[in-house]
Amino acid sequence: MVKLEELVRPGQAAILVIDVQNDFCHPEGGQGKRGMYIEPCTAVVPSILRLIDEGRKAGVPVIFIRNGHNKWTRSEAWRNKKGTGSSKFPPICEEGTFGAEFYRIKPLPGECIVIKYRFSGFIGTNLDLVLRNAGIKTVIMSGVTTNTCVESTARQAFMLDYNVVFLSDCTATHKVEEHEATLHNIELNFGFVHSSDHLFRIWAALPSGKVKVGAARG
Repeated sequence: MVKLEELVRPGQAAILVIDVQNDFCHPEGGQGKRGMYIEPCTAVVPSILRLIDEGRKAGVPVIFIRNGHNKWTRSEAWRNKKGTGSSKFPPICEEGTFGAEFYRIKPLPGECIVIKYRFSGFIGTNLDLVLRNAGIKTVIMSGVTTNTCVESTARQAFMLDYNVVFLSDCTATHKVEEHEATLHNIELNFGFVHSSDHLFRIWAALPSGKVKVGAARG
């Protein structure tokens, strides 16, 4: 079996940061106002911030994926989906709103930002092109929520023949049982589940000065 050290080495891997946005993580965001239990999604952000920082230091590109919905992308099926929007609450992550903005994370100039319109970061986006153009073979999964957008993106990444490394402590959702179910499913069928500390130890052991820091461009 392939070793994790090979999967996550610079030049081979990219970090995907999915949907760390106000509507999912901020108390005044859409899901917070709906009364959903967002605390796990808020609490995981410091771990994601450290992942971003350690990845940048190691020269592993960070790709930021976020929702950006508008009237042109909301199909009938999407509008009929439970929790999409109502007269009381506007749609989640509507373009140009507070809810669609990143929560605490700040992409650097030159880092790739992918706008998505469905749960998977690959549907209707240039993510696959960006990854292949950068020579990426492994995607390191982080973000919210574990069992919807992160899992959907991970599943499709595997179907497109990317290695999937799913970080148990850099992903979160509303219920612990849903989080654990996804981790089990990923490990069983779609990739590898690890903690971020495992990656940090690998990156820290890289020869000093041998890594060229760069960023994927989209």
